[in-house]
Parts: sequence; C-alpha cells; structure tokens
Amino acid sequence: MNNNMTREEYLIKAGYALQLDVFKDHVVPAFKVSTGFTGPKKGLKAIGGCWRKEASADDMAQIYISPVIDDSIEVLAVLIHEIIHVIVPDAGHKGPFKRIAKAVGLTGKMTATVAGPELTERLNALVERIGKYPHAKLNPALSGKKKQGTRLLKASCVDCGYTVRITRQWADLGLPACPICNLILNMED
Repeated sequence: MNNNMTREEYLIKAGYALQLDVFKDHVVPAFKVSTGFTGPKKGLKAIGGCWRKEASADDMAQIYISPVIDDSIEVLAVLIHEIIHVIVPDAGHKGPFKRIAKAVGLTGKMTATVAGPELTERLNALVERIGKYPHAKLNPALSGKKKQGTRLLKASCVDCGYTVRITRQWADLGLPACPICNLILNMED
C-alpha cells in the first residue's frame, strides 16, 4: 500500500486490479482513467463517465470519476460501471451491458449501479491491498460560482395576490392589469 499515490495512480492501479479479478473473463480494451467532471451533457450530476475511444485523439477510451465522491468502495463501483462501457461501448445500459454488470456483481438501476454484497466484499479486499482512495471530495455548491438567478421581475395584485413574472423590457412599457380585479399590478423588490 502506497499512501503517496495520486488519485490517478490509484485509479490506474485499481483499474488494473479489477481487470485481473472482476473482469478476468472479459477482454478489456485499453483505457485511461482520471478524476474529473464527466462532460457537458451530464454536468455535475453524473458520478462517472466514459468517453468512447473514437472521441479521443489517441484512440483510447477515457474514464472520469467525479470529484464529488471520495468513498473508496463507491469509487471502485463507479470505475467498474465505466469499464463495462469500455468493454461494450455501443450497448448503452441494456443487453450486453446489463449482463456483464449483473455478472460482476453490480445491482440496482443500470444507469446508477451500486456494488452488491459479494462485490462489496471483493472491493473491500482490494481497498485493504491498495489503500483508500486518496481524494477529498469537492462540493460544487461551495465553489464560489453564483447560481444564475431569475431574470424575471415579480409583479402582483395588492388586492387578491395574483402574481406574474415579467421581463424588465415589458415592465418598462407598462405593467399589466390583474385578470381577476382589473387593478394594475405592482412591482415587488
């Protein structure tokens, strides 16, 4: 066990160990693995992602493990899920993907698999051998980037409370009347 491994060194070592143990009955094409957000389609929500080899200039699949997770067993289960995508890149989460996932011990919805009890035991043994995942999870909510607020202004009726949202462009031309009371709506701060 090397406590000085980087996250990438750990993931590479884990990927190799998983190929020898969990995927010993499968041909696993070469891939690279790193910590990072998975791409523009899934944003910060996906905890793992696999980019097909065709998307890479070096013709190697690229696996990313989200930096929002730091639990070693969860990281390894995500890595297993993504390695299956490397093995069967055209399967999505059906057919061959599902067969392999179940065979190696992943359970749950195929788009969000977790390690079943037997696989968890094997992964615990792997963590005993190579150590814990050397990563402190990130919290995107605390990144300092402010969430996009609404650009619409709130206007409401003082009589009945009827409320609408309106852009500044239209509000500057004049506020609408309440369809219930027929009073001109007031802007709220």
